[in-house]
Amino acid sequence: MGFRFRNLVPEWFQARASRVDPSLVRTVVEDLQQLLAVEFLEWRGVISDVVTRIVPALSLQALNNEIKSEEGDVTILEYESAART
Repeated sequence: MGFRFRNLVPEWFQARASRVDPSLVRTVVEDLQQLLAVEFLEWRGVISDVVTRIVPALSLQALNNEIKSEEGDVTILEYESAART
């Protein structure tokens, strides 16, 4: 007994040659790579200003008391502690 694949949509598996000029495709791909590189550098700049703190598990309650949202949003730690009670 083996698995037998029955192709119900043969068009999905047929390769077709495009009539687009390869140099045009190459140019578009190069432009896209350049845009993605700029986006990556921008995100790196954004996250470089983010301060991270690693705290031991026992001091989560102290950290929870420290974090207060200006808009009154519920922090993740408050939500988790409310779900456990």
